[in-house]
Amino acid sequence: MITFGMVGSGGLGREMMYIAMPSLLQQFPGSTESDFRLVWVESEPQKSTVHDLPVLSVDDFIAEADDNTCLNIGIGDGYIRERLAN
Repeated sequence: MITFGMVGSGGLGREMMYIAMPSLLQQFPGSTESDFRLVWVESEPQKSTVHDLPVLSVDDFIAEADDNTCLNIGIGDGYIRERLAN
C-alpha cells in the first residue's frame, strides 16, 4: 500500500487532495483505490479526520513512513511551503 500525505488541510490542500486519487491511479497503471491510503499531515492536528480522511501529526507520519510513502505540501504561501520543504 502506498501512503500519500498532504501537508495542509486548508483551501489549496483540499483542492490538491481532490485530484490526488485520480493522479495516483494514472501514475500507477493497474492500481485501484484500495492500493492507496490518503492522509492529512498537520503539525498540530485539531481533528482526527478532515473530509473523511485521517489526520496524522508530522511525527506520526514520519514514524510510519517507508519506501511506499509520498508527501505533498498543499500550502498556498510560497515562503511557508519552501520553509516546510527544507
